[in-house]
Amino acid sequence: MKTIVTTGLVFNLPLYARDGASFISPDACGHVCTVTGAEWRYSGRWFNKFNHKIGLPDDPRLTPTTGLTLEAWIKPELVINTGRIISRLPDGSYKGWSMFHYTYVGFQCHIGGSLATLYGAADSIAANVWHHAACTYDGSAMRIYIEGEQSGNTLERSGSIAYDSLAPAIGMDNGAGINQPYGGIIAEARIYNRGLTRLEVERNYLATRWRYV
Repeated sequence: MKTIVTTGLVFNLPLYARDGASFISPDACGHVCTVTGAEWRYSGRWFNKFNHKIGLPDDPRLTPTTGLTLEAWIKPELVINTGRIISRLPDGSYKGWSMFHYTYVGFQCHIGGSLATLYGAADSIAANVWHHAACTYDGSAMRIYIEGEQSGNTLERSGSIAYDSLAPAIGMDNGAGINQPYGGIIAEARIYNRGLTRLEVERNYLATRWRYV
C-alpha cells in the first residue's frame, strides 16, 4: 500500500479522523487547531461558505521561505464563487500564500518582493465531486496539480516567500477584509516546506484516492 511523502511535511490533517472543537494535527509538529463551526462528517469537515473555518497556529514551521506545497482533498458545493482552501494572505501586504478555487484551483504566493498568482486549467474542477489539489513552489517555479497531473501552465518565479504576521486557516482567509470562505467538504490538508515533484504529488494522490474515488 502506498504511503504519502513525509520529507518536508510540516502539517498533516486528516479532517475525517478529527472530531471536536479543537485537536492536535497528527504530524511530527503537533499543531493545535481550533474549529469555528466546521461540522464533522464521515468524509471530512463541512464548511458553510459563511463563517466556518479551522484555525492553525502562527507557527514558524508554517512559514517556509525557499519552497512550499499546499495540498488538499476537496468536494466544493459551489464553484461559481471563490473559496479559500488553505490560506495565510494578509490584506494590504498580501505577504504569505493561499490555495483557492473557482472553476479551477488557484495559487497565490508572495515571492521575490511581489504577489504571484497562478491559475489551473479552466473548468478543471466541478461541484459536488471529489478533487485532489496541490500547489507547489520549488524556488524557481509555481505549479498546480489536479488529480496528480499538472493543470495549466508553469509560472516561473524565484526568490524567498515573504510573510506578515497572520495565522493560517483552512476554509477561509484570516485577513480582516474579504475572507472568501469555502463551501463544501475538505477531507485532508497538508503543508510541506518544499515544492514536491510531479512524481511525489502523484504518489500522494494515489496513496489517498481510495477514500474518495
